[in-house]
Order: sequence, then C-alpha cells, then structure tokens
Amino acid sequence: MYSSVKYKTGDAEALADEFFELLHNRMVLKRVPISIPEFLDKNNILAVRFTSDGGQGDVGGVELLYLDDDGIKVLYGNFCYGNLNLNALLHKLPMLKSVYNPRSPNLPYPFGGELDLPSGWVHIYMRFMNYFFVREEICEKADSFIREILNSDNGLFFIFMAVAWFCGAELESKK
Repeated sequence: MYSSVKYKTGDAEALADEFFELLHNRMVLKRVPISIPEFLDKNNILAVRFTSDGGQGDVGGVELLYLDDDGIKVLYGNFCYGNLNLNALLHKLPMLKSVYNPRSPNLPYPFGGELDLPSGWVHIYMRFMNYFFVREEICEKADSFIREILNSDNGLFFIFMAVAWFCGAELESKK
C-alpha cells in the first residue's frame, strides 16, 4: 500500500550508526504544523508519537509521519500548549483514546485499562506516558532497523525520529 515510501536500505547496524551520527551532529526532523486535522487522510498516517497530558517530555505533543503528495512529512501539533484540536485527531486515530482519558476514572494504558489497537497498527510504549504507533507494513520493512535502535542506549526515546528518517522524512540542522 505504501510503495511510494523511499525506505533506507542497507545493513541495520550501519543504518542505526548513521542515524545516531546525524543526531550527534544536531540534526532534527523538519516539522510542518498540523493545521486542520479534519483534512488529514487517516490512511496516509504512517506513524504517531503521542505524549499524553501528565507525561514527561513534550506534554501534549503529537508527531505524525504522513505520506503527502510530495513525499513523507512530519506533522506536529500540541493539544496542551498549542492549538491542536485533539478531538478531531482522535477520530482519525482511535487508538489514542486508549492512552488519553482525561475524564475517565481509569488510568490510561499501561497503568490501567486495555490498549484498543486498530488492525494494521503496532504499538511501542516509550515510557513516561509517551506512545509510538506505527503501521504494520512500515514496521515490517524497518524491523531489523527498529530492533537496532531499541537495543541502543536511549534508542526508545528516538524511535519516532528514527523511523521517520528510515522512511525518508526530511531533516534540518538544529540551531
């Protein structure tokens, strides 16, 4: 289904080393604001990084790996400290409801309840109420690379960025 994605190729260990070297050289993902989530095609969302309120790090931050007409984009919004309409995004990505329950008496997954994962998605819990969801097809293409990243020191926290890079998302220098 995602045949237009230009995946990195080569040895997984060498790719992971290349990715971490880019991080060391202060490269970051080029982000485009999520302006109107209602207009997103849910079938073109390849991966999601979500930090629930109460989480550590980018509280309320949402990154989407998105297949656009002109390539892979990283879309970003924040529902706590920005103007991202989370309800609109929840309609596109129903699995986020399992990890964001602001008025529920039950704690969100993994502390309580169950993760309701739609068919075709894989979940990696990043700890501290940070969540990574990726399409099974992407996960299969990047399997050995993902394993290399996850087995490295602190790789878990860079999994979204690593998969985005693996799929050809644009990088820019951190200022």
